[in-house]
Amino acid sequence: MVNVAAGLSPLMRRHLGEPTLALLHQVGQIASRMGVPFYLVGGSVRDLLLDHAPKDLDLVVEGDAAMLASEVARRLSGQALTVSQFGTASVIVEGNRLDLASARKETYARPGALPRVVASTLLEDLGRRDFTINTMAVALSWSSFGTLVDMHGGQADLRGRLVRILHPRSFVDDATRILRAIRYEQRLGFRLEDETSLRLGEAVAGGMFDTISGDRLRRELDLLLQEEEPLKPLLRAAGLGVLRGLYAPLDGVPGLHRLVGAEQPDDPLVYLAVIASHLTTKENEAFIKRLNLTSRWAQVVRDTISLRPLLGEVASTTSVVQLCHMLDCLSHSAVKAHTLMEGKSAASEKLRRYLAEYRYVKPSLSGRELLALGVPQGPTVGAVLARLREARLEGRIANRSEEVALVGALLKDPSLTGTG
Repeated sequence: MVNVAAGLSPLMRRHLGEPTLALLHQVGQIASRMGVPFYLVGGSVRDLLLDHAPKDLDLVVEGDAAMLASEVARRLSGQALTVSQFGTASVIVEGNRLDLASARKETYARPGALPRVVASTLLEDLGRRDFTINTMAVALSWSSFGTLVDMHGGQADLRGRLVRILHPRSFVDDATRILRAIRYEQRLGFRLEDETSLRLGEAVAGGMFDTISGDRLRRELDLLLQEEEPLKPLLRAAGLGVLRGLYAPLDGVPGLHRLVGAEQPDDPLVYLAVIASHLTTKENEAFIKRLNLTSRWAQVVRDTISLRPLLGEVASTTSVVQLCHMLDCLSHSAVKAHTLMEGKSAASEKLRRYLAEYRYVKPSLSGRELLALGVPQGPTVGAVLARLREARLEGRIANRSEEVALVGALLKDPSLTGTG
């Protein structure tokens, strides 16, 4: 963590760049003339204090964000965009987009409910956030530009490398914070503060995930899978019983432990496949329903289950064509997941060859070229393309001229062309 005695302007210059910093100065000037305090808040400030470049700029106006966006657009020849129901607005100036939000406070009618939002002060806006390390702000108004605001001990917890909730009911109000806490802990190399860890365990045991819709849980899981090293938070979530809390049959998740020490995939859906790899077909369908999985996600987990009983046949087959027939219809994420979980087995080697080589094999001739060669229009075109690919896979042909010759031979086959 860096020393901020001189303010955060030097860090902002280093990590945001001069064009963005200049634009923030301009907006800060306009906000000051309007008498509207303007701040950089949340994770953006946390990342700056850790000497990292923020992924996004979280900007808060202690007042009307839409009015400030309109004034900025007018004065800087920009464009103000649509305002949302939650008091947010955007402005684009010379290709740079700034998303502004009015300071607000939130109240929860019941555990897991979406919050009721009302306009408020910066202090209350910071107090509604998830963890102390995300409650700091940097003033962007002209006279105080770069001054740090820390009302909840965020700097101390950054120094102590702690993830700490702001109040005991935090995970009860919003159980998605459980997954967020694990993401921050593992991404930053921090640890859960003791009471936070206790409250997290209580919320999981108390079934607080049951208060959250499948869509919200899926979105939070997606963020976890998008982390640079998803295996770390997934293992931590499994160890804390969080995956079991999301869906009871995810208890243990043996596939995850097989990934330890293996080359980590850059496809987030491979991790989803691994999580679901031990489920029965019935459990898998319930999992899809619980998290309201998208069609793509659902296909990945279904294919993972479908491939599991085929692994013996994958290992024993000596036919590349047969291997491709088994795997071509399956998600590559599902195939990759089994490749990793199978280690150095015969099945794993076949799956690796498929992913690295066989799936890319295809004829050089196109369907249109086949028609020009005399192949009848309709399903025969697909059948000839399939025969060409099989011949390529088996090494019986190796170039375009040999494909043309094979097409000529196939045209004489009445069982293929239907001319017999």
